[in-house]
Amino acid sequence: DPEDLGLGVLGLGKLGGNGMDYGSDLDLVLIYDDEKLPPVAGLTRKQFYSKAAEIFVTALSSLTRDGTLYRVDLRLRPDGKNGATAIGKNALMNYLESRAAIWEWLAYVKLRGIGTAGSLAKNAEIEARKTLHQAASLADKTKLKEETWRIRRLLETQKATGKKGEEINIKFGEGGLQDIYFAIRYLQLRDNVPDDAEDRSSLFSLQKLHKNGSLSDENFTALTEGYEFLSQLDHALRLTLGRATRLSLGNKQALRLLAERLKYESPEVLLEKLTFHRLNIRSAFEAILETEELDSKS
Repeated sequence: DPEDLGLGVLGLGKLGGNGMDYGSDLDLVLIYDDEKLPPVAGLTRKQFYSKAAEIFVTALSSLTRDGTLYRVDLRLRPDGKNGATAIGKNALMNYLESRAAIWEWLAYVKLRGIGTAGSLAKNAEIEARKTLHQAASLADKTKLKEETWRIRRLLETQKATGKKGEEINIKFGEGGLQDIYFAIRYLQLRDNVPDDAEDRSSLFSLQKLHKNGSLSDENFTALTEGYEFLSQLDHALRLTLGRATRLSLGNKQALRLLAERLKYESPEVLLEKLTFHRLNIRSAFEAILETEELDSKS
């Protein structure tokens, strides 16, 4: 147990949002108690917990006869690849309060402590959520909006590669899952709507934002129905093709299998549904981020 070592595990992404599926990465931030001496004499906290983090990640990434346990991603830790693999809890809070960029707020707003109530990780989660929402409440809302759009476009350009008309990236492409994730996180920060302690799923977050008045009825319906469809398609893709977000329009056999799994009468009907939801999701996303206003400034 990492807690026996004084190591706290914070989950981001799908792990943070309780949305793990087959082949999902573990996006982690590893922390330790700045006040507690390491359990090995002669080592500094940084030395001990860097080694502990290395062993912990190696164990999670172990190769078994059935394949790799998990793909562990530590790139969202403070200072990214230049940062320590484990960071003191107080240092993490100072980072979030004074140095974290807006794009990091958008990632960390879904941070979840993996552990029991009162543990190092759970306490860090509560403190981090408070710090992030306070920072966002004081931020320039136009800048928050512009930065959300910038990062979303960047991911769309970098990740949704492939020849247009030959494949659809249901996660990073236009009208994909990332539109929904970014809309949720942006609205949570803009309107100070923190994650619920018990349920931080995307569907529950959308319901909470709708109830708060942050989402119109039309946009709530578009994002909710779109999320339900895309998450089912994503799950079916993982079962059919493995860890894939790209839907190849030329792979007729895969399209038939997907249509069967999702109980559509034909691949054509599946693709029609996909187009319908992608258009509605992107339309809602643009309405939330007020694209026209931003474009007029550029």
